[in-house]
Amino acid sequence: MEAAVVLASGSYHKAPVPVIVHKEGLWTCVELQTGGWPAGFQAVLLSTPVDAELLEAESWIVSKPFLYDPAGLPEGWTFPRDRQGFLEGNAVMGPRERLLNILRYHMSPHFGKAIVLNISRDGKKLSFESVIDFYGGMTKFTIRRHPKMGVYWSLVNHVTRSDKAAMRGVVTLVSSSDLEEWNLVRDILRDNREVAPEYTGFQYIDWLFDGEDIIFVSRTAYNGAHNYHDADHLTFHRIRNFGEKGRWVGP
Repeated sequence: MEAAVVLASGSYHKAPVPVIVHKEGLWTCVELQTGGWPAGFQAVLLSTPVDAELLEAESWIVSKPFLYDPAGLPEGWTFPRDRQGFLEGNAVMGPRERLLNILRYHMSPHFGKAIVLNISRDGKKLSFESVIDFYGGMTKFTIRRHPKMGVYWSLVNHVTRSDKAAMRGVVTLVSSSDLEEWNLVRDILRDNREVAPEYTGFQYIDWLFDGEDIIFVSRTAYNGAHNYHDADHLTFHRIRNFGEKGRWVGP
C-alpha cells in the first residue's frame, strides 16, 4: 500500500462532490476549516493533470483559500455572522468554458440560495462571482452537466415549509441550461408526514448518469432515526428516463 501524501497543512473538509475533467486536468473542491461551523470554512480548489502521478504532492495545485464574505448576503437578510457560511462546493464547467465553484450557502433560517465562485484558469485563485437562487441550496447538492443534452442537473433537498429551512425530507430533480435559472422538474422522494422535518432525511445525495437513467445514493434517516440528520440507512435509487418532461412541483 502506498503511503499517504500531504498536499497542504491544516484541517480540510470534503463532501461527495464532483471530480471533473477539464483541459486535461482533474478539478475538485474542498474546504479549509479554520474555525467554527459553518463560518470557519474557506473554499479551496485542488487540481492536477490527468496523467500525473496522484501520489506525488508536486503533481497538485492547491488554490489560495477563499474566505466567506458576509457582504454578499442578500439585501434585507440579517442574522449572526457565526451562522453564515459556505461549504461543500461543486467544481462545474459553466457556459463559455468557465470553471466555477458552486457552494452550499448555509444561512438558516433563510434558504434557497447558492454561492458561485470563479476559478482562475491556472487553478490558483478563487473569486466571488454571484449569489444565485437555487432550490436546496441550504444543504449539500451535486451538480452535473449531461454530456449530450448540455443541460445541468441536480438532486436537491427542496424546502417546502418556510419555517423548516433545514428540512431534508424532500428530494427534487432540478435542471438548468445556464447555471443561473433553475427549474423544478419533479419530486423524487417525499415524506409528507408532520414529523418528517424532524425525523426524515434523504440527504448528502451523490449521483451519476446511467444511460437514460440517474442512479443515486442517499444517507437516509427514516422510520426510527434519532433525528433527520443522524441517518440509520444508506439507500440506493434509480430515476428511469429522467430526461422526460416531468410535472412542475411548485414552490
